[in-house]
Amino acid sequence: MLNAPAPRVLRNLGWALAVTALLAGCSGDEGVRSYQVPKSSTPAAAGEDGHDHSHEEEIHWHAPANWQAAPGSSLRLANFRIPEAGPSAECYVVILAGDGGGEAANVNRWRGQLGLEPLDAAAIAREGKDGRAGAGPYRYFRVVNPAQPGKAMLAAILPLGGRTAFVKLLAPADKIDALTPQFVAFCDSLEPASAHS
Repeated sequence: MLNAPAPRVLRNLGWALAVTALLAGCSGDEGVRSYQVPKSSTPAAAGEDGHDHSHEEEIHWHAPANWQAAPGSSLRLANFRIPEAGPSAECYVVILAGDGGGEAANVNRWRGQLGLEPLDAAAIAREGKDGRAGAGPYRYFRVVNPAQPGKAMLAAILPLGGRTAFVKLLAPADKIDALTPQFVAFCDSLEPASAHS
C-alpha cells in the first residue's frame, strides 16, 4: 500500500499550482498585482529578532503601463516584457528565504554574468543606490559591461523580514539609463497588503 503524501508536500504542490495559475492568467493590460507569498518555516526564514516569520504575506506592485505581463517560472513571482527596449528586455521579481546569499555575493554574481571582475565590499557600497518602497528600504545596482553591449541589468535587493525580494531588469546596455526611472518606480511600488487595509 502506498503511503499518503506528507502535508508539507501537499502544501508545496498546492503553492506551485497556484503560482502557475496566477502567472498563466496575467494579461498585458493590468499592472497592479497582489499575490500570497507563503513564508518558509525553515530556520532560514527566521528574522534577526529570532521569531518565526512563517505567516503568509501579500505583496502588491504597480507595473509601468508599457510593461507586458508574461509567463514566468516557478521561481518568478512576477515577470514582465518591455517591448520598447527590445525582444529580450524583461523585468522579474523573485523572493527567497533569508538574505538570498547577501548583497556582496549577489552583486558579484551579477557582475560575473556580464564578464566583470568582482568588487570588494567598499566598492559595492559605493556602487549601490538607495530606494524606499512601501515594503521598506532597498538598494539597487546598475551593472553594465561596455564590452558586452547586448545585455546589461538593473537589480534591486529588498529585505522583507526573514525573506528577500530581488527585482532584476535585463535589457541592452544602451536602454538601461532610459529604463532606470521605470525600474525605480516599480521597485518603489512594492508594498505589503496592510497598505491596502
